[in-house]
Amino acid sequence: MSKRLCISLILLSLLLSGSGSGVHSSSAGSRQAQTPKDPQLALNITDWWHAPFEIKSVKLGEKEVLPGSAIAATDDWARHLSIEAVNKSEKTISYIAYAIDFRVAGEDKLYRIRLQDGNFYASPDALTASGGLRVLKGQTHNMRFSDNAWKCHSTLIDKINERKTKIVNVSLFVESVGYTDDTLWSFGSHLKRKKGTAVFENVDDRKLSKRNNGQSAKLAKGFLAKGTTASSYPQSGCCIAFLDYTSGMA
Repeated sequence: MSKRLCISLILLSLLLSGSGSGVHSSSAGSRQAQTPKDPQLALNITDWWHAPFEIKSVKLGEKEVLPGSAIAATDDWARHLSIEAVNKSEKTISYIAYAIDFRVAGEDKLYRIRLQDGNFYASPDALTASGGLRVLKGQTHNMRFSDNAWKCHSTLIDKINERKTKIVNVSLFVESVGYTDDTLWSFGSHLKRKKGTAVFENVDDRKLSKRNNGQSAKLAKGFLAKGTTASSYPQSGCCIAFLDYTSGMA
């Protein structure tokens, strides 16, 4: 091989190598431009009141979310959320409600998404009706947001998405648990239904505000009535019809 031909082949090799590298860089830049960077949120999995239903696993799609880990705040991230929990109580569970709270910088309001399964406890026979949800002691239960649940929360989701860059805290927790003996655990209080009504009596000796720290009491404000009773709130499917989500007050 002549010296001139050898030099030519080396130059051609360098040019092809540079061209390939340039194409790769351009492609990577193009992909990045097509995928805007969403804000990162830390999903805190909390247990303010030592719930009788323990969250064991949280997933976004097929990926497990560890407590406090960062997730991309896409407009529909909660739509792909699924929760697995286990019944730690001695009773059989017939109603479960989770809550996801969003706190926004510069706002005193609380934005809360709820996810529930089982007959809502408002009607006198809701928790005891045959054919409903049944989770025995030690059994696990899986639940995820459905399309209906997402549509139901659409107005609230829009409010949250408008504030995505200002969200400072996201907390997931067990809000309420209903049992087949017509009793209810809600925000740390143990309640018993007044027979034939939609009203529950608080059977705990001590008041919620004295038993829990100020933060947990604030989260429950507006969801449990003052005094010894807790009135139910009209609800259809996943929605609480008469709840102001942005303030957490009924």
